Amino acid sequence: MKTKYVLTTLLFIIIFSVTGTGQNLYDDLNIKAKMDEEPLDYTLNRRFSSQEAYFRLGQLRKFIKSCVSLMKENPQGILEKEVKIKEMSLDFEIVNWSNCLEGTIKKQEYLIAKLQYELARERYEAGKIGKEVFDSQENKYIQAKDDFETFFNSFQIVD
Repeated sequence: MKTKYVLTTLLFIIIFSVTGTGQNLYDDLNIKAKMDEEPLDYTLNRRFSSQEAYFRLGQLRKFIKSCVSLMKENPQGILEKEVKIKEMSLDFEIVNWSNCLEGTIKKQEYLIAKLQYELARERYEAGKIGKEVFDSQENKYIQAKDDFETFFNSFQIVD
């Protein structure tokens, strides 16, 4: 438990040393708000937050559990229930739930890679690591950044 606290504290120190206040954390991304009603800050810090991901995961689990229950009751009648599911607009919600989970994971992978790259840059400049190690971290950061941007710029918020 103490190690987790130390690592979390270290992560925040790195974030604030890299970004100053933490507000410029996403300045290197080429992304725009998805909707006028949803500012970019909301999408990045609320829709793709771990709290929201856990909430959506709970919804998915509940949905899967109800589907399994329906299949046990009447395996052939599951298609009849599909109409009810569509009426409840769960088909749209499932897309949003999975986008929330995927977006959160990709955002976290990007942030981790960015912080590891910044740390490697500082260590390289201080002569503590070689160019090969630094280049490896830079490539991981670029890949994670590209992956997150590609996802972010292609996902849709479905209503």
